[in-house]
Amino acid sequence: MMIELSNVTASYSKDKILENFSGKISCNNLVVLIGKNGVGKSTLLDIISGLKKIDSGSLDGIPSTKKIMYMFQSTPFYTDVKVRQMIDMYKSFGRTTSFEKYKIPKIKDFFEENIKPLLDKTLGDLSGGETKLVFTYASAMVAKSLYLFDEPLSGVDPENRIKIINLLEELGRRVPVIITSHEISPFKNIDCTLKYLSSHRFIFSGNYTQLIEEYGVTSEKAFLNLTQEMREKNDYI
Repeated sequence: MMIELSNVTASYSKDKILENFSGKISCNNLVVLIGKNGVGKSTLLDIISGLKKIDSGSLDGIPSTKKIMYMFQSTPFYTDVKVRQMIDMYKSFGRTTSFEKYKIPKIKDFFEENIKPLLDKTLGDLSGGETKLVFTYASAMVAKSLYLFDEPLSGVDPENRIKIINLLEELGRRVPVIITSHEISPFKNIDCTLKYLSSHRFIFSGNYTQLIEEYGVTSEKAFLNLTQEMREKNDYI
């Protein structure tokens, strides 16, 4: 799948978030959108999902909204709902599961190891990390043509972070998956494409090794150097 945005401008009220943004997203593996806070990572997912209308420009290569699964950064839900009930509700969002359609054993294994022990707990009883595990699984479980995850690692402890990344990496090998993150280091050994976002374009697109070779000896240094380049080239509104 190739998603292309041409001269896209998007704003909230009078504040422009993206301005004349042009770029391509080739979904051959897990795609990770990175960039400083407020640059438009979540807005870009909102646009791709159809949730956010653009002010101007054009979009191409995006499936219909009913074929997209979008997990928001915040996951509002009734706290007294049991995990089992929530999973059953998500199952109704699709005709089949991704395990059945895309033959991804890791999704079934993920359920047995991480979700099954939580089935009879209420969402209000879960920790922040457990909540992200449950919603990530529920979203990945439903067979769709495109998956979007906004900050799935935010507020997650290192152990659960690894579990989530590995699940999304495996899903991304079979079907297009785009996520956002404000961190780079978790993707050091992951099969993914990192794309650093500015308000107008993608400043960088490549894997972790390429990012470090081009922009810094550590992920933190690379992030700072990319941000500095964005400012020097006036790529930030």
